[in-house]
Amino acid sequence: MASTPAVTSSSGSGTLSISTTAVATDSASLTAATISTTSKLLDESLWWESFVVLLEELDSAPTLSDLDDNMVNKLKRNHPWFLDSVSRFKSPNELSRRALDSNEISLGLHSIVIEPKLKEAALRASKVLCLDEVQTYILVSRSVENDRSIARVEGQDFLQWVMLF
Repeated sequence: MASTPAVTSSSGSGTLSISTTAVATDSASLTAATISTTSKLLDESLWWESFVVLLEELDSAPTLSDLDDNMVNKLKRNHPWFLDSVSRFKSPNELSRRALDSNEISLGLHSIVIEPKLKEAALRASKVLCLDEVQTYILVSRSVENDRSIARVEGQDFLQWVMLF
């Protein structure tokens, strides 16, 4: 039995759907298939662009009037995060925790592949920091992206590194 994640999002509704479809196939033909679907909805406001990346992109633009449409749209989508910043982080909740059990989640236009090592660190950090599990996963993931040397750290040391970062 193979499992294929399918990610869909509702345009303009502020929600997303995470589906996993399991398909059992007969090696001789594709006529015998069993399909089961599980969907989860998450609020796309859980996502925010890395401010570091946004600032680098803004710095590299010749002038602010020369920003391309993609950058203008990115700034508009993240406007609430610029205004409210820390207050946009949410408390832990079961829906976000269960979403991390998926192979991949989608937050509006953004998809995140869930890595088991990062998931465990995110769940533990979420409890300590009292933050939404998906948002904590994003923080952990970005921490690892910023310092590749963390890939060699294991277990409790990994969580401590993430908490200090």
